[in-house]
Amino acid sequence: MQSVSSKLFNANTKASLEKLDEQITKKQAEVSSGKKDLGLAKDSVSINRVNYINKALSQLDRFTDGIRVAASHLKTQETALAEVENSVMRLYELGLQANTDTLSSDQKKLIGAEVKQLKLNILDRINAKDQRGNAIFGGTIGKNDAFVINDKNDVRYVGTLEEGSVSISENRQIASHLNGHNVFMQIPSDTGEKRLFDIIETFENSLRNGGMNLDQTIKNLLNAHTHIVETNSSVGGKINMLTKRAESNEAVKIEILSELSSLQDTDLAAAITDINQLMLTKDATQQIYAKISQQSLFDFIR
Repeated sequence: MQSVSSKLFNANTKASLEKLDEQITKKQAEVSSGKKDLGLAKDSVSINRVNYINKALSQLDRFTDGIRVAASHLKTQETALAEVENSVMRLYELGLQANTDTLSSDQKKLIGAEVKQLKLNILDRINAKDQRGNAIFGGTIGKNDAFVINDKNDVRYVGTLEEGSVSISENRQIASHLNGHNVFMQIPSDTGEKRLFDIIETFENSLRNGGMNLDQTIKNLLNAHTHIVETNSSVGGKINMLTKRAESNEAVKIEILSELSSLQDTDLAAAITDINQLMLTKDATQQIYAKISQQSLFDFIR
């Protein structure tokens, strides 16, 4: 019969072997998955840190998405504004060309036809949409046109005065949806603010009436061009800022992922060493158990 001490020894040895098997299994799982076993009782500090980092990554990704959307929208605005710049400069050149009494009626008609086409080109560009189909100069109007033209060729702004914005960091937003009223309907001049399309309409009417006295129209067109150039420069500045912010976010993300890796990822070399050590310990325990068991049996037979 087994003594009480023998039974206790057997129970303890069995428990030790089961614990070793559990540790070996966990280490093998870590090697297989490449992730550490962060049991709550084992490493609550690391678990809390991992949860915090994952939340930070989620927030950073959200800001990065906002930057990407805003940059795309602003780049569409930048392209459209550059084309409008060219059209307004051409209108200015035509104003200089028409501001003389030496042009024939047919020549003035040709200039008038080009002015009309440039007006339509400008209307088309400022009603452009971004990749999501939203008006780029409509404020927060969404997918509708920001400008409409009636049967009398009068152009009106029907977008909102509110400029949509996106969050690019926890404490900063950037206006990404310009409203066309500020850009195209409030052109500074020495006689007060002018609407771009009113300036063009005045030009067209002057051409129909002989094309004389275009001095003020020429000044207004030059002011319009300067205003649009300055607006586009501001848009370009925002794009540059967003590019730098995106690069900064990417650098921060790399650092965060590095820390997350150190908390979660298994050190394969260390894990394999641990497995080997646990296996040796298990073998040694089994050998000691077998030896003592044989000795106990010999003592019992004797």
